[in-house]
Amino acid sequence: MENGLAAAQIASLAIQNGLTYLKLTALAAFSRSLTLTSDLEQALEVIGEHLEINFHRAAAIFLPADQGTSASLVQRFRTPDFSVTAKELEGAVWCWQHGQEAGTDTTAVPDALAHYHPLAVRGRVIGVLGLKPRPGAWFSTQQRELLAGFVGQSALAIERGLLEQRVRRLRFLNESDLVQNALLAAVSHEVRAPLAAITVAISAMLNPIAPLDRVHERQLLQTAEYEAKRLHRLMNNLLNVTRLQAGVSRVRLEPCDLFDAVGAALEELGTLAQTRRVSIEISPDMPLVPMDFELIKQVLINLFSNAFKFSLPDQPIHLTSHLVGGELDVSVFDRGRGVPLEDLDRVFEKFYTHAESSSADGLGLGLSICKEFVEAHRGRIWLENNPEGGTIARFVLPAPISPEA
Repeated sequence: MENGLAAAQIASLAIQNGLTYLKLTALAAFSRSLTLTSDLEQALEVIGEHLEINFHRAAAIFLPADQGTSASLVQRFRTPDFSVTAKELEGAVWCWQHGQEAGTDTTAVPDALAHYHPLAVRGRVIGVLGLKPRPGAWFSTQQRELLAGFVGQSALAIERGLLEQRVRRLRFLNESDLVQNALLAAVSHEVRAPLAAITVAISAMLNPIAPLDRVHERQLLQTAEYEAKRLHRLMNNLLNVTRLQAGVSRVRLEPCDLFDAVGAALEELGTLAQTRRVSIEISPDMPLVPMDFELIKQVLINLFSNAFKFSLPDQPIHLTSHLVGGELDVSVFDRGRGVPLEDLDRVFEKFYTHAESSSADGLGLGLSICKEFVEAHRGRIWLENNPEGGTIARFVLPAPISPEA
């Protein structure tokens, strides 16, 4: 009899130890997975995945809508079979506000279908975990202990993700302030120059005391037109920067003729392009290329503008384009002063101008916008120094491999 009782006790102890081992193994695997996550969304996915593996129940995670203290909770993760009704949200909110379990099998919002657990760190509730029980399958003591471990680790991982989000947001706001300050400082100078030139031209033409002959009138009109287009391009660049920062720019890929895009860019540059020697070398059998016509036209305008700006008026500008390994390769050659080797990558930074640039050379936005637009097409853009003197601005876009593609 005593031997039989001892054997039963040993078996019971072995079962308990076995369950403890399994619990520790599950928690260790959960912890390892959480350490590999880099942000809040990944952490929520990992938590949901391990809840499904270990408890086989529908689950949802709720977090404050504004990370503040209002009564607004939003569901940030749920398994497909967890329906968030008004009653379930009521249970989650009660759990969050009171820091106590709620929902089914409790006295707080007992008619909710899920059981809600507060996710707390150092006594502060940062979210709520909801689990729906399976009919007739309640948690055992061991499962409750395992769940308590999961809840604690989940709360720590979520807090870490929320803190990282706040850090990123603060960094973004700081960078946005720097950009806005730079924009305001630059605009105060850059806008005044073309406006002053336009005002002077118009005032001279309207001056009744000193009437102008037709030659001088035409020169002033050309000056006003040039400065107005310069101002228009400046405003476009500023608008593009704002749209890119806000994330509202969208690439609309349609089959386009590169020759048409080049022609449209030169036409928009007007007199600035007409007074320069520009040669275009595009294969006559070049296929239509998937691109956003307006965005690539702006890329070409900025590259041509730089080539005109940084080379002497009597120097030629040359554009070539061909297909290489399923990519459209476009190059703009100038014979200007070139770019120092150490600056070839930095020229794509916003507001960057190298030491030899004058204040008349612009905001330093053109190439950064080119980079944004080309990369939005899943392409690449870079600068090279021209062996014959000057600079080569090159970009590549994904393109059909053959004209029949």
